Amino acid sequence: MAVATFYQAFKLKSRIWRTMLKRNGVTGIGVGYADPNRPAKGAAIVVYTLRSLSAVTQTKLQAVTHNISQASAVPIRILGVGSFKREAATPTQTNPRQRWRPVPVRSV
Repeated sequence: MAVATFYQAFKLKSRIWRTMLKRNGVTGIGVGYADPNRPAKGAAIVVYTLRSLSAVTQTKLQAVTHNISQASAVPIRILGVGSFKREAATPTQTNPRQRWRPVPVRSV
């Protein structure tokens, strides 16, 4: 099995993020390592959910992500983290090449 690249994972995330965020219990979606302890395993899509998902909702979400993962060969991890809070971005940097730390969160 080929290892998914971050580019492949980003392209798939760009296609599915709207529909995934509309699903019950999903609070965010991103791209990260398939296994953070073993980066050589490649990239994956990370779906962030509420910690307290019902068993039915969790099963439905796992079925949907399994189908997407099988069709694209990009693995999908589901992490129960809770909800995110939006932080106001304050563009105080004068150099456009500087990076903002921490990166401002953009929620929908």
